[in-house]
Amino acid sequence: ARLRKAAADGERVLLATGHPGGLLDVHRRTADALRAAGCEIVRIPGGLMADEGMVFQFADVAVLERGATLWHTHSPVPMAAILDGLEREGRPQPDLVVADHGWAGCAGQRGIDSIGYADCNDPALFLGEAEGTLQVTVPLDDHVADPRYYDPMTDYLLDAAGLLPSVDRE
Repeated sequence: ARLRKAAADGERVLLATGHPGGLLDVHRRTADALRAAGCEIVRIPGGLMADEGMVFQFADVAVLERGATLWHTHSPVPMAAILDGLEREGRPQPDLVVADHGWAGCAGQRGIDSIGYADCNDPALFLGEAEGTLQVTVPLDDHVADPRYYDPMTDYLLDAAGLLPSVDRE
């Protein structure tokens, strides 16, 4: 429902992951679907540093890079760097953040509507949803052996939001 609202309203959406090895394509496909529906995918400021790494976008998804490697992180610091960078540049904050771990939690704590993917062994986002800080927390195993295993879940979520192109439904 929250993705459907973002699409209907043409919202500014920021996607980010602390699990680039597993969830990058989930977020990339979501970004593609939202853009096709008229949303603006937020471009993050360049040159952002956080947690001894660089924060940048890969396939429209904000990630943390250290030493030419996309880094797994639960830290909220990369999202804080993005949101602070947008503010410094005088750009509006996103209307919606779709992320995981501290990336989603940080945005929610700052009052930005947030959807978070979370593993049951990382309860913070579930607590955030229960407290009303996050709009939705999607439970999943956040690092399966083959990221293509997320395709059915991604198809389901995009279809439920009315964002799955009809060619993908066959």
